[in-house]
Amino acid sequence: MSSSIDPLAAPPTPLAHDRRVDGLDYGLTAGREFWHGTARVRLERIEADGGLDLRSSKTGALLVVRNPDGTTARPTVEWLRGEYAAGRLSSVAGSKETVSERQARFLSMDASSASIRDAKATWRHSLAWRASSDRVVCTDASCAEWLAANYGIQPGDLAFPRPSGSSLRRWMRTLRKGGMRIGALVSQAGRPRNHSQLPPEVDAALNEAALFFYSAGPGFSQAAADAYLDGLVCRLNEENPGRSFRKPSRQSLRLRIEKLECIETWEAKHGREAAERKYRGAGEPLLVDHVLEICLMDATELEQIVVFDEDRTIPCLKMRIVAVLDCLTHTLFGWHVYAGPNRAETSAQAVLHCLEPNKFPPRMVQMHPQLRLAFGRPAALLPDNEKALIGPDTLPGYNAAGMVVIPAPVGMPTAKAALERFFRTLKGILASLPGTLVDPRRASELGFEMVEGMAEMTMHELRVHVAQAAAQHNVSESKGLPGRMSPIEMLAVRSGTRATDPFEDASFVRANLCSHFDAYLTRNGVEKDGIRYRDAAVIDVLYNNNAGRMGGARKSHGFRMRARRADGDMDRIEVYDEHAERWTVLPSTQPGYTAGLSYWEHLQYAQAAKRRREAFGSQTARLKSMQETRRLHEEMLPRSKFRARAKMGALLASPHLRELAGKPLFTVSPIEQHPDTLGRGGPTPRVERAPAPRTARPSDGWDDDARFEDGDDAGADD
Repeated sequence: MSSSIDPLAAPPTPLAHDRRVDGLDYGLTAGREFWHGTARVRLERIEADGGLDLRSSKTGALLVVRNPDGTTARPTVEWLRGEYAAGRLSSVAGSKETVSERQARFLSMDASSASIRDAKATWRHSLAWRASSDRVVCTDASCAEWLAANYGIQPGDLAFPRPSGSSLRRWMRTLRKGGMRIGALVSQAGRPRNHSQLPPEVDAALNEAALFFYSAGPGFSQAAADAYLDGLVCRLNEENPGRSFRKPSRQSLRLRIEKLECIETWEAKHGREAAERKYRGAGEPLLVDHVLEICLMDATELEQIVVFDEDRTIPCLKMRIVAVLDCLTHTLFGWHVYAGPNRAETSAQAVLHCLEPNKFPPRMVQMHPQLRLAFGRPAALLPDNEKALIGPDTLPGYNAAGMVVIPAPVGMPTAKAALERFFRTLKGILASLPGTLVDPRRASELGFEMVEGMAEMTMHELRVHVAQAAAQHNVSESKGLPGRMSPIEMLAVRSGTRATDPFEDASFVRANLCSHFDAYLTRNGVEKDGIRYRDAAVIDVLYNNNAGRMGGARKSHGFRMRARRADGDMDRIEVYDEHAERWTVLPSTQPGYTAGLSYWEHLQYAQAAKRRREAFGSQTARLKSMQETRRLHEEMLPRSKFRARAKMGALLASPHLRELAGKPLFTVSPIEQHPDTLGRGGPTPRVERAPAPRTARPSDGWDDDARFEDGDDAGADD
């Protein structure tokens, strides 16, 4: 069975209701900034024909791209989308803003925007401007005399109570420093969400006291939690003689307790029955106003069975799929087809697939151009109750990547009705295809050309058919949408209300979708699940940066650090250096065994070695035991029950599936630094996009080369 497309066939004609996708559909506006390689560019103009003016923020030159014939032209929206799909372009909207950048942004406000941001800005500006024009001396007494003589002359003076002389004096000085612009008097109070104003040590103590309030039981009051917090702060002052920490107020503790209230903390304090009664879904519909504001996630088992052996007589395991669907438009944004049980890395791969622009078959994209809009990061996820999809260890990774995980309603099977309907449609489409799949090893041995002529499919062909079914779902009419619109029509209509940036840096999301935990760092590195991670040079830097945590004599054998590791690749671990405010990589000391190995595979090999009472400590012993496990599984498959074959077959198929993908799905490169982020509280991690199997996309008329008009190349911005 072949799933290829005839290259001689005429290109399909776009349907009448499909229009050209322009920059407004992606939410592009003048002033947006992007990283193109190491160059930071700013979007200044969007033409009606899709042309863009991208200017370098350092050299001031316009970005131009080179055609295959050597000529140059302006970038287009399709070129921007293609560069993002290739991993060479991402938005810088999420970069941390410095104090000087915040002040400069406020100074650029006009009178209308300043009044919207701060209702008193116009009032302050009127008083300070008039006092400066009258050449009032900047003293409290002179300003008070001027207010007594002139306050109330203008109609707007009486909008707020009369200020003091010292307030007017400060406003006059601030106005002069800001070049007499109204933006200098706009209040800059407030901070980004989830950014505490407390020192990191005190903030951690506040979290510990709030969690202790929930874990101590129903008889433990907030007053007792405040006493516990007092002891933590006293301990901090004793351990750090050179610093002085102040105890947060009771109001801060009360707000932190309310912030950490969820089904897990409520269950720890009041019991499971009370937690389910408080957080049980009541059957109300989800109120969603923006695209990607809430996405549904669920997994199901397909009917296609992987068979082993040349005679195709050993049915082994069924394939599975996990999918992510937008609540507002019912558009399917991402999915992942895999073998074996549900686990954390498969759900993370489905979320990463949401950020992939080129996921649908090219012929369907040519017929329905609005399919190009179906990519972006979900702002919130509503998964199934099964903890294998998003477990407690991976939940902090989703939060760090900017995604809120909503607890699934208890006893509400209709909460994800739209996604369940897609699963039923998908199984109906796949029912007309062969019900057996060739295992990846035999497909690679026989050759995919020979397998295409057989009455069965490969796993790659199954994924192609799933992508076709997903595209068909997105372009078909839906009874659950207004006017029986299709999901992509609804997406095109509401694309201006995206909850997240469509060109967000996918490498940042990929780096955070890991299991987060506490690790104990010693001179011998970090040990996790029997694997040692160590780099002598990196450990020396970590010890020097965290010398204050080891006491004056530095006799401590180690200290605890935050750590994370991708469940899809155990070859490396990352620990967070609080002094440098960055994640640092520690490689595995057994790369021959851990290269591309997932956490689930490691557990299976370790359990098999334990049952046989084999050595499983050194790299040589682990490689030998792994080969023995695989050999025994191949021999035991014909004599085992179907349930036992499923685990064996998934373990045997996993290395070949990674070979089809090109490399491990969660491979990340060493952390790079943006030049504009140095000195701003630490560098921004830059992780390369791991290649995944993608379908060919139609040529957009440009190649991958880009340069600036004045002769500087794209890397000159660094």
